[in-house]
Formats: sequence, C-alpha cells, structure tokens
Amino acid sequence: MTVSATDRNAPDHGDPDHGDPGHDEPGPHAAGAGRPRTASLLRHRYSRTPRERTEVYDARTTTWAKAAPGYYARLPAAALAGRALVVSLQDNAYHYATPLDAPLQAMNLRLPRPLEAFALGFNLHGVHHRHPGLPWPALRARFAREGGRYDLGWTPAVARQLRGPVRAGR
Repeated sequence: MTVSATDRNAPDHGDPDHGDPGHDEPGPHAAGAGRPRTASLLRHRYSRTPRERTEVYDARTTTWAKAAPGYYARLPAAALAGRALVVSLQDNAYHYATPLDAPLQAMNLRLPRPLEAFALGFNLHGVHHRHPGLPWPALRARFAREGGRYDLGWTPAVARQLRGPVRAGR
C-alpha cells in the first residue's frame, strides 16, 4: 500500500475500524504483519498532535530564544534515554540467570565477526571475567584456547531478560 500526501490527511488514515483491509490486514504492503502496520499508521496519524510537536513554540506566549533551550535539551535527553536502555539490556544479558556466587561466571555470546569487532569483543564476556587484564583484541585467541564455547546467541540472550525476575536458588 502506498500512502500519498493526500491520503495522509484523510480522516480515515490508519483507523483500524475503517474497514479498509489495506490498513490492518496482512499483505505485501505490511510484510505479513497486519496489527503492527495498524499501530504504525496510528502513530503517524497522531504524530503531529500538540504533545508531539516538540519543535513548535507559540510566538504569542514565548520567543524563539526562550523555547530553544528546552528544545535542544530534549534532543540529547531522548538520545541518552534510548542509549541507556540499549546499554542496560546489553550489559545485563551476559549475567542474567548466571550463578550469584560465581564472580568469574559470565556468558560468551555469539555475534558475527564484524559485529564482534565493533563491540570490541565484549560478546566474549565470560573470557573477560576470567581474564580481566586481557586487552580486547586478545579475547578471541583466549576464547579459542579455552575451547571456544558460546553460551547463547547475542539476540536470544538480550531477549530472554524480558522473562523477568529469576527465583533465588535456581
């Protein structure tokens, strides 16, 4: 489905009750995912409401100079919040559900080699825990000498944290 500029302003754009199968039925336009497509369309429908117009100020009540600091402060704050979430999920993945009384225990997570280099070998976190003084380029060789066993893939390890709290004594 292609949405033209005029369609974007149509009153039924993204309305899940509209009855237009192009809006919420799976198909090639939705890559087989009807409900996410509807959510995406609804997000676009409401993206320019007053709450979402973070770059707009009312000249009747303020000036550009007064509005600018708040606007510019929100940009890095949003980026930092997103980064904090990613870093937190990524950092905890190596330790989630590992033994509590084993400080040398952490998981080695499978990543494609180019991503491993980008992550500075951090996916070999178990090796790092056992040999914290090793520089990151040496982690791969040590991993191989120790048998080269991965505990999980990186994505499943990050996702499994969403299971929630783990009962003590497991």
